[in-house]
Amino acid sequence: MDDLTQNIYKTFDTEGIKLKPIYKFSLTFDIETNETDTNSGFSYLPFQPQRDKFNLTNSEFIDTIIDYIYDTTSVRIDKIEDLEKYPSINNLPFILKINEYDNDATIFALAFGRIPGSVTIRKEHKILSLGNIVEIDGTLGLSNTSISSFGKLKKVNGSLWISYHDPSSNLIDLNEIEEIGGSLLLRGFPIRTLSKLKKVGGILNLRGTNIEDLGLLEFVGDHLYLPKSKRDYFDFDKIHIGGKIKYFAT
Repeated sequence: MDDLTQNIYKTFDTEGIKLKPIYKFSLTFDIETNETDTNSGFSYLPFQPQRDKFNLTNSEFIDTIIDYIYDTTSVRIDKIEDLEKYPSINNLPFILKINEYDNDATIFALAFGRIPGSVTIRKEHKILSLGNIVEIDGTLGLSNTSISSFGKLKKVNGSLWISYHDPSSNLIDLNEIEEIGGSLLLRGFPIRTLSKLKKVGGILNLRGTNIEDLGLLEFVGDHLYLPKSKRDYFDFDKIHIGGKIKYFAT
């Protein structure tokens, strides 16, 4: 592998693959039947600032993206639009769309090691474990999922939130997670133990949970919300809590 290719691959690892979405619309008219047929959808072009960093044409950059996926994972895609098709393989995350609300570019990242941005995982992604993801630079959101394991995840630099979770998945702990840089919002989630978690930089919301054990928790930067049934249940002597401890019936 030459130096240029190595530098591009390193950029994809650290920044993700940045693409510019373009809206495609076509219209055809059949003279014999007087019928009109319309087709529309999204396609992609390389994001110019990332492409220009390496002085490549669009086609050269697209070919490099396809090679990167194959060289890194042994999975061959035919075109960059195929990146949309593989949020998971065998119920493990594979190619994730990150920083969804970035108006400048659509960004895809391979789901191994470090994810260079924020990601929201949804039911339609068919992900049951976070697999080999170790660190997420931004926020992690779980929206209506059936995830049963956080896999090897150790650190989320942003917040971690769960909006709804399939209770049959039996996800009752945080596996290997040690640090949340922002808030940890688990209201209504059937968690029982915080496992290896040591630090939450913002709010820790455990309202409506089945929490029984705060695990290795040492630091909460803001408020701690707990079920009213757990009043006088925990010992907070060794936990720094930057805000207040509040109890709620639900």
